[in-house]
Amino acid sequence: MNAANAIIEKILSDAQNKADLLVSETKTRAADKLRDAKKEVEKQEEETLAKAKLNVRDLKARKVQLAAIEQKKTDLIAKRAILDDVFKEARAEILKSKGYKNLIRSLVTKHCCCDACIVVSKHDEKVLTAAFIKTCSTKCKFKFTRRVTDSFEGGIIIESEKYDIHLTLDDVIATTREQIEKQVAELVWG
Repeated sequence: MNAANAIIEKILSDAQNKADLLVSETKTRAADKLRDAKKEVEKQEEETLAKAKLNVRDLKARKVQLAAIEQKKTDLIAKRAILDDVFKEARAEILKSKGYKNLIRSLVTKHCCCDACIVVSKHDEKVLTAAFIKTCSTKCKFKFTRRVTDSFEGGIIIESEKYDIHLTLDDVIATTREQIEKQVAELVWG
């Protein structure tokens, strides 16, 4: 081999070694970058999975809370319906009780302070008679007249020049209900 070929051979060998070293370093760097990228992807996947699990847990908790709220609303609606029935039955019992006339008499004597017209419902026309109104008038020492209407059922309306007082059974029960509903609910549900 001649000297020129040896030099060329040496240059080619050095170039090949340098190329092999560059390829090896590039592969190492590429492998390092790939490993780092995989670690970053794994880290992001773990974070995303952790967030997703947290979101799922929060969503489940919210759904459980909403279900509990809906159950409470359903319970309240049922309780309200039961209370409505209780007060409706109380109203019916008052209308047919023997003490109904005494209730009306006490309402008249308590609320009348001048001459007035006692308005009775058509439903009570045979119970709250003109004679009954006259006895109330005598007891109160005021002059009462009687008028019958079909605009309400049960109770009375006191009309005078000074005031009108609605003491219909529905109004009286509604006022009483506001005052005692909590106590009734406690008695019924504890």
